[in-house]
Amino acid sequence: MRTGFLLTLAMITSVLMGACSSEKAESGPGNRNEVVAAALARVEADLGKPVKLDVTTFKSADDWALIDGQLQDTGGSNPTRYEGLLRKTGPKWTILESAIGPTDTQWVGWKAKYPEAPAQIWP
Repeated sequence: MRTGFLLTLAMITSVLMGACSSEKAESGPGNRNEVVAAALARVEADLGKPVKLDVTTFKSADDWALIDGQLQDTGGSNPTRYEGLLRKTGPKWTILESAIGPTDTQWVGWKAKYPEAPAQIWP
């Protein structure tokens, strides 16, 4: 009986842990790698060094994407916030807006600036 209880508890815990993943939101997973690669290439060019992008929010719809995450140097230190708004034109993703190290939420202004962007990409 005790074993059954522990197994049930373990199953419930695993389901709850899966629901609490580090991703806040994700849609359009087929585009995710392309979008992140485009954003990362621009960030690395701007900073002049390789970095990692730990994406915490990724939303995409109708050839638009919004990224929010943390940039870190290749050693994993010096985390800096990153936000980016991208749009797919033809076969490639283009960065419309990006912010490295913002202290305020940038997407609020971007939402007003790009009213044609689908509502699904905004948090």
